[in-house]
Amino acid sequence: MRISEHFASAYIKAEDLQGRRAHVVIASVGVEDIGDEHKLVAYFRGRQKGFIVNRTNAGILANELGDETDGWAGHEIILYTAKVNFQGRMVDGIRVDVPSREPLRPANPTPQSGGSPVPDDDIPF
Repeated sequence: MRISEHFASAYIKAEDLQGRRAHVVIASVGVEDIGDEHKLVAYFRGRQKGFIVNRTNAGILANELGDETDGWAGHEIILYTAKVNFQGRMVDGIRVDVPSREPLRPANPTPQSGGSPVPDDDIPF
């Protein structure tokens, strides 16, 4: 048994992306108590795990989607892994990219219909 499977997290980690880019659509954003801190957490359509939005990623999303997180729902973003400095060490972290500023309306657009790509369902998070 893998320890990481036994102690599964409710939140997306860099290893969940399996080195790939994940196209996801924001369903909701809120604040949750994690440990002794209040953290911004995004949830995505068709996904169970939440995404803890750190200061860097929040800045990217706010710059592209606006300062009000209520307006982020319906927008597609891309999650990808990158080396980040954490407590003086370089580790794998998650970064975000915003491919379009247009919110997605259909729940499951397909490339053939001219919509944005369907989220990557084969990435398990």
